[in-house]
Amino acid sequence: MNSSTKSPDDQKISELKRNWLVKLNAIISSQLHDPNLTIPKIAEELYMSERQFYRRVKRETGYTPNQYLQVARLARAKELLRARKGITIKEAAMSVGYSRPDYFSKLFEEYFGMRPAAYLRNSH
Repeated sequence: MNSSTKSPDDQKISELKRNWLVKLNAIISSQLHDPNLTIPKIAEELYMSERQFYRRVKRETGYTPNQYLQVARLARAKELLRARKGITIKEAAMSVGYSRPDYFSKLFEEYFGMRPAAYLRNSH
């Protein structure tokens, strides 16, 4: 068997990984607006200890759980800013679980290289 052909076991493992990530993303997406969404809460919903969850997220994504949640929040906020005319930065921040628009703006700039206000001006 050449190295590019996956064995049935490899295919099953990658399907299990994909299904796990789909579950993780569904939990995060459904609760993204909640500023009280925590890593322990997500781990509990996946029936995992925090340590197991931390290791699995890091292995599957390359991010720590907190980084992964932050990236998910910022990506959704970017979508909202692009899609909804008239949305304010405060509304976008709050809709993805950030209660402080200034902190949200700082993170947005660190991740996307521009402030949300600049992104808003350039995306409409």
